[in-house]
Amino acid sequence: MKSDKKWVAEHRRAAWWIVLIRHFISDFIRVFTTRLPVPLVYAICYPLTWLGAVPGLKYLTFSVDPRFRVRLIENFDWISPPYQWHHTKEELLAWFKEEGYSALNVLPHGLVPKPGVLGRRNQ
Repeated sequence: MKSDKKWVAEHRRAAWWIVLIRHFISDFIRVFTTRLPVPLVYAICYPLTWLGAVPGLKYLTFSVDPRFRVRLIENFDWISPPYQWHHTKEELLAWFKEEGYSALNVLPHGLVPKPGVLGRRNQ
């Protein structure tokens, strides 16, 4: 993973092009996968999951986790729901504050923007 972070730091512009291409691929695939039967969508996720293990191509899929099963589930979760929203870390932190939570940690997301926040309810 450290070599990936180093590459991103050295090639920030290329990294954002990869993210842009990945979002274009996502939007295109989801036009079809959100209308297909669930078992077929799950079957489509297998080739995506195998690509996720290929250096250089893994960032064009929807999961870069090293474990095959986790990549499979994350790919399915990305391409199957009919609705999908993208939010920033700042939005998530604001929601936490509005609902009476304190953010303990903003979870790292790497090249693919998938922000997360770990928090605790205020007493």
